[in-house]
Amino acid sequence: NVDEKNFENEKIFTDSIIEAGEMKRLNDLEQELENEKSVVLAEINANFTDPAHIRMASIFKTMFKNPWCLDSGGNPSVVKNASVESLREIQKNYYTPANSAIFVGGDVNHEEVFQYVIEIFSDWKNPEEPVTLDKAEIRNRFTRDKKLVFVNPGSSDVMVNAAYYLAGPDGETDAEDTYPADVWTNLVNSPDGIFARTFISEQALGIPESDYVGATYPTRRRSGMLTFYASMLDAAQGPAAVPEVEDENYGIGSIDVVKEPVAEGKLNPAEKGDLFLSVLKKKAFPAMADKKLFFKERGTDFVIRQLEDSKIYDGESAEGILKSLSFFWSACGSDYFFSYDENIAKVSEDDVSAFIQKYMLNKNGTLVVTVSPEIWQKHKKRSSHLDETRDLTNRSMLMIQSRTDSDVLETDEI
Repeated sequence: NVDEKNFENEKIFTDSIIEAGEMKRLNDLEQELENEKSVVLAEINANFTDPAHIRMASIFKTMFKNPWCLDSGGNPSVVKNASVESLREIQKNYYTPANSAIFVGGDVNHEEVFQYVIEIFSDWKNPEEPVTLDKAEIRNRFTRDKKLVFVNPGSSDVMVNAAYYLAGPDGETDAEDTYPADVWTNLVNSPDGIFARTFISEQALGIPESDYVGATYPTRRRSGMLTFYASMLDAAQGPAAVPEVEDENYGIGSIDVVKEPVAEGKLNPAEKGDLFLSVLKKKAFPAMADKKLFFKERGTDFVIRQLEDSKIYDGESAEGILKSLSFFWSACGSDYFFSYDENIAKVSEDDVSAFIQKYMLNKNGTLVVTVSPEIWQKHKKRSSHLDETRDLTNRSMLMIQSRTDSDVLETDEI
């Protein structure tokens, strides 16, 4: 009848309006996404004018199979090709209750907070088929050390900086090793410890004092790294000397030591990097693995008290608690945070020594030598294995070839 016909026409008309509204909303979203993509790409490109970002990007590329997983900006080509549909797929798979946490702190009533959360988020459901997160190996494994030189216009014209990177424990799979790693980090940076003394005594390196050498380990979910670093004067201080490095080779593929006497100021950046790495792998690592030497100045009890005191200090404010809790939730899970004091108190000297054996001895990684343009220009003419470079704007890193290695130059694009 007429009423049914009118109803059908009205329904068709209404559906058309809804469909047109959806299309307009989709078009608006797509335009908004295009605008946001331009902003994000501009930020990514701006990052690559920052020498520190360029340097870390190349380190990530060297150490990991997919370096973009460590860069919050992401791969520019992926960002450029992003669509509304792809973002919705990401939202559906990863922005889920099972993969999220809410942190609330301050002068609040717990029960009220729980009720608010239930009211606001009760209709937020997990997908029927949860996505299995990729657990594939993300690290590159090295049969020999890889070496890079980085020319940084922000570096001092009188210093050569060396940093060596090794794979460290991951919060996701090696949580039990992160506790001795924290104790080790505190011990290794003692200004009077065996680590600092080993490098300071190597006069050819030209390390002014213990503040110029050290090591770090930050806890991360899947990208834990150990970093060893030193800042060395470009001209070696003191009289001519032969590096006092033991003949026994503790590192697979480690660099042969410069054998001839080292005259003052004659080590170029590549040779300084080689010597730094040799001292690290042939002297410092074995010395740390020796409990009598490594724990001579401080024991684990002293360090554990310091770590516990630091956590108490962090817990004096709601902001400090939430910052620490949210960090460890993302790296290792909330249980890690609440059981940290209990587990750190169990760390023994044997645990720290086992950690050193597992992650340092007979391991290979990446050496990065950072110099200023002036130092680079001064030394590259004298070094057959450093005979060309590329501008920072090309986002490249140049392989350093030891004079005991091949003379073939290789380049790594970021």
